[in-house]
Amino acid sequence: MEKINLVPKNDLVFQRIFGKVGNENIAKRFIELIIGKKIETIDLDVNRELIREKEEGKLSRLDVRAKLNDGISCNIEIQLKDQNNMEKRALYYWARLHGNQLKVGEDYKDVKKTISIIIMGENLKRLADIEEYHTKWKLREEEKKEKILTEDIEIHILEMEKMKNRVKEKDELRLWLLFLDNPENEEVLKEMEENDFLKQAMKEYEHLRGSEGFWRLVELREKNLRDEVWEKNNAREEGREEGRKEGREEGRKEGVKEGREEGRKEGTEKGKKEEKIAIAKKLLKKGYSVEQIMEITDLTEKEVKELMNDQ
Repeated sequence: MEKINLVPKNDLVFQRIFGKVGNENIAKRFIELIIGKKIETIDLDVNRELIREKEEGKLSRLDVRAKLNDGISCNIEIQLKDQNNMEKRALYYWARLHGNQLKVGEDYKDVKKTISIIIMGENLKRLADIEEYHTKWKLREEEKKEKILTEDIEIHILEMEKMKNRVKEKDELRLWLLFLDNPENEEVLKEMEENDFLKQAMKEYEHLRGSEGFWRLVELREKNLRDEVWEKNNAREEGREEGRKEGREEGRKEGVKEGREEGRKEGTEKGKKEEKIAIAKKLLKKGYSVEQIMEITDLTEKEVKELMNDQ
């Protein structure tokens, strides 16, 4: 059977290589290189549910999650585009994963460290002045930067474009990122002969390439993502037009000769608000969650829930 061309940095392919139960050695080595520490135990069982939901088409985000050592939570996410809000998204998803550990009746002392890893296909604008492709972020005191408030928060950002521009050197993490970008890279193929972990990842990749069923999943996933982007853009544009019309009309009604400028400003602000509301209404009809709508429109949770009640 002819093999299909897949790219490991596709989040569906990435999750199957690094998140599937049975591929613990692959995930373990990759995470060790990122966090710079030895991992004694790793559990990928949580990904069983993620993969099942993915195959039913329920998920818009696909991550790899793992439990390390004594219950440390680790989440790996791939984002190919800088959506200008990646810093907020990174902190939000870290906080959600960290907070979900605590069950009713449990004590705060039971909460374990959470590590979030974000692999970026594009460079982040906010990190343009940093040459390193791998940065590690913690919660530090502003003046005494050596003082860390807690070890429980740890966010790693890897920028693949910066990695490509580095001088070739003995850097195994860079080698793994080259594999994600292009498994046929000559440097990857050469070094793979001496790297058993990378060799296992390549074997899994080749297996996926030969699976017609998996290719159909990838095609369906990409179609769903394209449709989602189109729906968001269409909802925004329709909302903008409605907001502009209502804003102009409101501005004209309130604008008198002495206060025309003030009325125009108020109309514009009202128009922006109406635009967000119009977008939110359309997204609610399409089944988007409150969290997704808040992220897209910047409306508050209260405002979105009020719209839900009005539906």
